Amino acid sequence: MRRKDREVTDFDKILQVIDSCDCFRLGLIDEDNLPYIVPLNFAYEVIDGVVTLYFHGSKAGKKAEILKTAPKVSFEMDCRHELLDGGDKASSYSYFYECVMGKGQVEALDTYEDKVRAFKLIMKKYAHRDDFDFPKLMMKAVAVYKVTVTSISCKVHAKP
Repeated sequence: MRRKDREVTDFDKILQVIDSCDCFRLGLIDEDNLPYIVPLNFAYEVIDGVVTLYFHGSKAGKKAEILKTAPKVSFEMDCRHELLDGGDKASSYSYFYECVMGKGQVEALDTYEDKVRAFKLIMKKYAHRDDFDFPKLMMKAVAVYKVTVTSISCKVHAKP
């Protein structure tokens, strides 16, 4: 990271940034060896110091097809965006933000129990509750994935 003064290495602070993000972008490499980036809702958990991200989607489509053959991914999420107005000098402008980037290995969840567990985490993040019914037919129709994070970095440019 070029700006070491903005690097966050404290694991708990990294998790706080993730908690503040409402979208994560999944980076894939498509069949033409080109980047393909998808914005997604997500949730995460930490077990024994390992971050695992969860997301869902259709069983059909480009994302699903890529993930069948190319499970190594990158990701990015950002939040707390604010422009610092520099007045008449463009060089006096700046932008405050927090972001997390990383890499990981994707795996499709197959069992009803695993899918429900992931969905409960996602619903808890966005709806602030997880006491929903998850009909087996619905869970069978949806693809649910987990990303086991293999590397992660965090950068914060905060207001002084």
